[in-house]
Amino acid sequence: VSGDLTCSILPTATYAVAMGAEFDFFQTSSAGYMLISGSGVTINSKNNNFNLAGQFSSATLKKVGSDEWDLMGDLT
Repeated sequence: VSGDLTCSILPTATYAVAMGAEFDFFQTSSAGYMLISGSGVTINSKNNNFNLAGQFSSATLKKVGSDEWDLMGDLT
C-alpha cells in the first residue's frame, strides 16, 4: 500500500470467500493510510483499530465465520 486506500470487505451474499481465507496487507509509504472496513460484516480487532499504523506496518485479515473476520497486526 502506498497512499490513502480503503479496503472494503463485502458480505458473503455479495461475494463468497472460503472460510479460513487470509489476506495480508503491507504499507510501504509513510504518506497516507490503509483502512480496512466493511458494511454488513463484522470485523473483530483489538480496540476497534482498523488502520495500518504507518510505513512498514502489516496486518492479516482472516475469515472466521459467515460475514465475520478477524483483523490482526500493527494497527491504530
